Amino acid sequence: MQVLAVAATVADAHRAADGDPAHTVTGRCTILSRMLDTCQFLSAMRVLDVGGPESDGVSRILADLGAEVLKVEAPGGAPHRTATPAVAGSSVAFALDNANKRSVVLDPAAARDRDRFADLVAGADVLVDDGAAAAYGPAAEDLARRHEHLVALTM
Repeated sequence: MQVLAVAATVADAHRAADGDPAHTVTGRCTILSRMLDTCQFLSAMRVLDVGGPESDGVSRILADLGAEVLKVEAPGGAPHRTATPAVAGSSVAFALDNANKRSVVLDPAAARDRDRFADLVAGADVLVDDGAAAAYGPAAEDLARRHEHLVALTM
């Protein structure tokens, strides 16, 4: 729950910035069960997910709570997209762990894609990583130092 408390603080800060009291977590959600069903608790949070199967569940929870999650995949897609068991060539585990996320293909060997990754990190509130971020430049720890607002989770 500490991660959610930090996330709520970030979301509250973003919503409160427009001055509308209705745009705060406490103004919109008062009962936990109702909040999880009807409230986009983390809707102001942007998450960049460069992790693999070990960390996909973390960003899935954030996505289920309303965060905008963008999964970064190398060309050809994440290798675990085709892991078994599969239905119609798509991994069941991958589909479950990555629901409610968008994805983008970025090639760490291409300078343009490394620049795009840097822009995405600069605009993110949370970075979920399993070490793959280093392929695009600085490691997650260095990115968190460079962007003071960024919460970096390394699995």
